[in-house]
Parts: sequence; structure tokens; C-alpha cells
Amino acid sequence: MGQLALGILLVDRASTLDESVAANQQALDGVDARIDRLGSVVGVMTSRLDSIEASGASQAPAVAATTGDALPPIPDGGPDEAIGMTLNAFTADDWTSGAEYTVEPSGTAKVVLIWAHWCPYCQQELPIVQSLVDDAALDEFPDVELVSVSTFEDPTRPNPLGAYLEAEQWDFPVLIDSDQSLAAKLGVRAVPAWVILDADNTVLGRFTGAIPREQVLGIFTELQRLQDEA
Repeated sequence: MGQLALGILLVDRASTLDESVAANQQALDGVDARIDRLGSVVGVMTSRLDSIEASGASQAPAVAATTGDALPPIPDGGPDEAIGMTLNAFTADDWTSGAEYTVEPSGTAKVVLIWAHWCPYCQQELPIVQSLVDDAALDEFPDVELVSVSTFEDPTRPNPLGAYLEAEQWDFPVLIDSDQSLAAKLGVRAVPAWVILDADNTVLGRFTGAIPREQVLGIFTELQRLQDEA
């Protein structure tokens, strides 16, 4: 009986170990997917720069002529059909300033972070963004705007959005998407999500998942370089 019990215990331990390995591999696959998506974003911006350099700074690079009020959903993998589309201007209330904020074709590119206050990954990402503001790191990119969108609010949860915002006091625009219309407009179904727009509101890239500080800075750096070359 003792040997039988020991055998059962060893089988259970092996099964638990296999499940742990599988879970870790799934997590690593998710990280790899985010890295690939971020690489595609930087690749698109680099291609835009190459187009500008090849055609001359006075000529705009060729992009898809598609415009619209909403982007298709961010894909789980593969090409993103929204890249090259131009998003029409949209306006929402900014909790930080207390005024309306419009994301529109202008002289600046935009890095848009879409998040939900109950999302644990968003709760990790937002302080990273705040640290860039606190350290004045984003001052190095005068032609790139940081915008955030708070969405997927669930009034049945015990932690209301208003109390969360009052407690955190983020020092960057927080557009309130109370009806999830902005999430739909940006094609966002999961958070955190990032949408990268050039000065004309043309989509350069989109991806979901939290990224570290250096990769956030990398996106700003590429966008500023694109603006400088333009």
C-alpha cells in the first residue's frame, strides 16, 4: 500500500509539474506575441521614414486612402488591416483637464493607451507612463502626444472609476469612454492596448499587452524621428 500511495503521489506531482510548465510556456508565448507586434509597429514607422527619405521631405509617403469613424478589431495575430487607415477626428471628455479633448489630424503624432482601471496589467502599465511624465522624459518628444482612454467601466464592480482616478491623479489626458464607443472606434477588445497614429491620424500600428518603459520610449523616439524627417 505504501508503494501504491507513493506512486500515486509521484504521478500527481508529475501532472502538476506538466501543468506548471504548460502555463509558463503559454505566458512566454504571450510575451513573444507582444514583442512581435511591437516589432511590427516599429517596422511600419521605419518604413514610413524610408519612404520619406526616398521621396524627399516635401512629399508625403504613400499610404492607404481609407478613412473612417472606426477601425477594424485589433487582430490576435497576423497582419493588421488598420495600418495605413486614417481615423477621423473624435472628441471625449478629459478627466485630467476637465475639458473636451479632440484627437485629430494635427502637427503631432499620437500614442494612445487604452486601459480599464480594474485591469491588473493596466494597473502595472499606468505607473510606467506616469513615471515618464514625472521624469520629464516625454519632453524630448515635442511633436508626439500621449493620450489615454479609460474604457470598459463596469458599474457593478466595487471599485468605481471616479474613486480610482481621484486616488491616482494621473498627469496625462484620460479620455472617459463611458459607453465603450471609443474602444469600438479604435478596434480595441482587450486592454491594455496601444494605438499609434501619425500627425494625420493615420494608423502606424496597434497591439495589446503591457510593455516596459524602454519600449514605450522606443515608440516615442521613432515617432519623433518620423516627425523630424517629415
